[in-house]
Amino acid sequence: MVLPDNQTLYTALEELGLIDNDILQRLLQQCTTDNTALATVLVEKDLIGDQNLGKTMADIMSLPFINLSGTSIDIDILRLVPQVVAIKQKSIAFKKDEMGIHVAMADPSNIEFIELLKKKTSFPIVVYFATARDIREALYFYNKDVTKVFDTIISENIKEAQGLTEDDPPIIKIVDSILNYAYENKASDIHLEPQ
Repeated sequence: MVLPDNQTLYTALEELGLIDNDILQRLLQQCTTDNTALATVLVEKDLIGDQNLGKTMADIMSLPFINLSGTSIDIDILRLVPQVVAIKQKSIAFKKDEMGIHVAMADPSNIEFIELLKKKTSFPIVVYFATARDIREALYFYNKDVTKVFDTIISENIKEAQGLTEDDPPIIKIVDSILNYAYENKASDIHLEPQ
């Protein structure tokens, strides 16, 4: 399950004929000289869509491909991988069934992370390939939960604020929620802006 190198990706794309061969060959030479990833350059130059590139790379690795933007993820499944870990490992748990925990990874060669997750959950891990961009966008699911929590706290506190004294402001509940969320996700620090 090693990510395809530039030459392997070039060969696969050449066979598919999705990109003009002269352009593809020129980009391969440039990436070799600059020591950059061909996949990144192709997407940046808009020569191939992120999803098509992901499918091609998944085929090369013989892994199933997942497009997270079209997937509904249960918050309890999502939280099997804390947000800070999901960001660092570029991985998102998105489904649980009789086969185990289904995890989308931008780097499925990260066996250490897969084994750690297997040990933590006591379930088999079913690995899917997802592009780094797709995982980055799917991280929004974590924030969706936080937004809902804070909306609830704020609306509750608006109702309660009329009967409170100045010694017991509603901001305490908001700060407690932020700290609890940060603790659960093993955040290293919290940044607050006065606005």
